[in-house]
Amino acid sequence: MSFISGAVRAFSTSTTMTTRELKVNPVASIGFGHKNDFYNANRPSYPSSVLSHIHQSITKKNKDDLNIVELGSGTGIFSRLVLSPPEGYPKFPIKSFTALEPSSGMRDSFNRNVIPSVDAPVVSMEGTFTQFPESVQDGTVDACLIAQAFHWAHPEYAEAAKTIGRSLKPHNGQLVFIWNSESLSVPWIKTFRDTYEVYDGHSPQQRFKLWHALYDTPEYKTLFDPPVFTVWNSKSPCTKEIAINRVMSKSYTSVLSKEESEALISKLEQVLDSAEDMVWIDKEKGVFEYNYETDVVIMNRK
Repeated sequence: MSFISGAVRAFSTSTTMTTRELKVNPVASIGFGHKNDFYNANRPSYPSSVLSHIHQSITKKNKDDLNIVELGSGTGIFSRLVLSPPEGYPKFPIKSFTALEPSSGMRDSFNRNVIPSVDAPVVSMEGTFTQFPESVQDGTVDACLIAQAFHWAHPEYAEAAKTIGRSLKPHNGQLVFIWNSESLSVPWIKTFRDTYEVYDGHSPQQRFKLWHALYDTPEYKTLFDPPVFTVWNSKSPCTKEIAINRVMSKSYTSVLSKEESEALISKLEQVLDSAEDMVWIDKEKGVFEYNYETDVVIMNRK
């Protein structure tokens, strides 16, 4: 059986699922619904060490070219690093790459910005953590990658484990979670985060660890080995404009009113202007270090 029904081509028809309504968290659906290009332009990328770790884990288990599914692929920020790695990043041996994303706006951005720029067999389709298109056949996927997204599976963890586990190759398939988070170890960044995280509306953000409930489900315990957690620390150049734009691209800040947005931006500017422990790269140009922690969780299919 082939992994994708029909020919796999390096472009997408943005296939949608029409047989049943998709289950999507309303904060994610609304928050990312109208600022997809803004999100794509402002979200941070991922360090090469993280991609090397994932590459080593996946290729150690699978010696042939890979069938990869990326769930919650969004605008393709993580996808690009896998499909068209920059210098210093590992090259993944790809047989097929299926990007699954419930948001039509995100898929449109992916189709415009990723697919034309990569030389790889890619399809972009509608799908969620619990609902895969029929073309993703059971037991054919080498790796399921989920970057900056699995917390939106709340509370459907058992169904997600079953759906993802069914698609992965028994004994060799791997499920990988990746999250970038602003480092709380830097005092001014902690203050910066405290300023905007009050707006999250109690949505199931990654930092609350609600998604750890996945590991207590019978479905996970039946289908997967225990998870392996790794954390990387990194720094990237940043400016005041970039820092604020990244905040305003988040799901829960994207839905704020004009007045609320202006008030939040003013508070963020005050934090940045008063940060005494900021490490400058080029103070004259307003470039400083922004510290990140990248969490990676790797789960092997039994």
